[in-house]
Amino acid sequence: MQHLIKDGQIIKDDPWQLFESTDAQGLPGNALLPVRIWTDFGHELAESSLPFGAYVCEDDDYTELLPFLANLQIIAFKFGKFADGRLFTFARLLRMQYKYEGEIRAIGDFLPDQVNFLQRCGFTAFCCRTENEMQTALSVKDHFTEQYQSDTRLAEPLFRRRTV
Repeated sequence: MQHLIKDGQIIKDDPWQLFESTDAQGLPGNALLPVRIWTDFGHELAESSLPFGAYVCEDDDYTELLPFLANLQIIAFKFGKFADGRLFTFARLLRMQYKYEGEIRAIGDFLPDQVNFLQRCGFTAFCCRTENEMQTALSVKDHFTEQYQSDTRLAEPLFRRRTV
């Protein structure tokens, strides 16, 4: 069973499934495809009537997906280890520099207490490994009521937002 949080809500029936093969034959709809399939078959996938997404691992070049952003309803970042911050940066660049408006999902080895920071970088969904992690991730967002720095949601830092 998935433990998915999207836009702050628990999602019970998520249609998106990770497709880990590099063979593009017989792809199901609602498949999250690796970057390699998008680089090899992206133009054909863009012509398809089926909805597809992508997933990016730490060592993948996410910029390979840029020509297909309009065709991607969802981009999932697969964390291999929680201490690697590159995926935070990739998500922020997608939101800020490339103006991607679709879902950005965290999957893999991220920590529930990182959810606040992930949201600030542009993530909107979190696929937690356990029910306990999901409950922790949901509660963490309530602990941070104010942010000092700017992020993908707040363009100005706190000192510029102050009214006094």
